[in-house]
Amino acid sequence: MFGFLMGMVLGAIGGAAYGSRYFRDSDLQTQFNDTQDRLTNLTAEVRTVLDETRTELRQAWERTRDSAVEKAERIQTVIGETGAGAGSDTQVGGSTSGGAASKSSSGSSPASKSSGSTPS
Repeated sequence: MFGFLMGMVLGAIGGAAYGSRYFRDSDLQTQFNDTQDRLTNLTAEVRTVLDETRTELRQAWERTRDSAVEKAERIQTVIGETGAGAGSDTQVGGSTSGGAASKSSSGSSPASKSSGSTPS
């Protein structure tokens, strides 16, 4: 009788240990699935943020480009009006983008002076 009771106790303990291991494995699988779902959601959120950032950068780039084009057109208009009224010297000297090129072509840079002063 003692052996029977000992068998029942050991069986119960073994069953509880096996059952807890089984439930722990299924809990681990549940945790794995939950973690995978979280990572999937996080990846989707990161993609959304990147798409929004790309859109904002694209819009900012277009605004900057449009602003630069407008400024260039205004400068060309001013240069055209000033050049027509005062002559071609003001047109070359008033250019902001070609200022360095106009100075070197007019002979005011040291490189052009040194190359122009030595006889060949």
